[in-house]
Amino acid sequence: MHTSKECQICHQALTMHESYAGNVCSNWRCKDEALQQELVSFRKKACTDLGCDHPSQYHIIVIPEKSIRQTEQVTETQLADFVAHLKSLLGIKVLEYSPSVLSISHTQEAASTIPTSTLTKICAACEGYCCHHGGSRHAFIQQATINRITDEHSIEPGPEIIALFLSHLSATHYVNSCVYHSRQGCSLPPEFRANICNQYECKGLQQASEKLAGNDSQRFFAVSRRDNQIVKANFIDQDKTRHYP
Repeated sequence: MHTSKECQICHQALTMHESYAGNVCSNWRCKDEALQQELVSFRKKACTDLGCDHPSQYHIIVIPEKSIRQTEQVTETQLADFVAHLKSLLGIKVLEYSPSVLSISHTQEAASTIPTSTLTKICAACEGYCCHHGGSRHAFIQQATINRITDEHSIEPGPEIIALFLSHLSATHYVNSCVYHSRQGCSLPPEFRANICNQYECKGLQQASEKLAGNDSQRFFAVSRRDNQIVKANFIDQDKTRHYP
């Protein structure tokens, strides 16, 4: 027989389905409050375990989670598809300019091109949720990207553009992700990235931007969740990032 349980937030009786799902009713306000309580509790525990002081000084933000651990070299097929996409944007015939993976001088993985701002650290903490989508979208490079690069860098829209993009490929990238998504972050310098890569902000990053614009503390506790469960978190300061667990 079903025993009546109460929502831990509003104390209303839970339905049978709600009681099986947990201790919170289906009202979005209760779900949000329960999440905030969980995040605050997790921040306190993480701060204790890492030996840091004043957990309340770290603004809690939730960021996407995409844990991709395996890397691989860019294959001949991936390279051919990427080059074909660039050629289509440049109007170059398919048979012209067909480089091989073996002929490319890769960017050194140790030489990261990512600036170390607080927002950049937060962006990097999710380890590439957005970058993953660039794997099937040719790094999001579009005609507007090519036009911007040719205008700003006085480069002719031809093979030189292709050579520029290929010169920034890392020796390895994350499997099924963008060809520029390396262990050190994006190997393509910001000035050559698609507009969306430089401008898009997830909800967590938007919240951080608002805090920074308001001259609030530049300390953040960035939490990644999957299937409504906390997976990992990062304490982010201006001068360092601490991973947890």
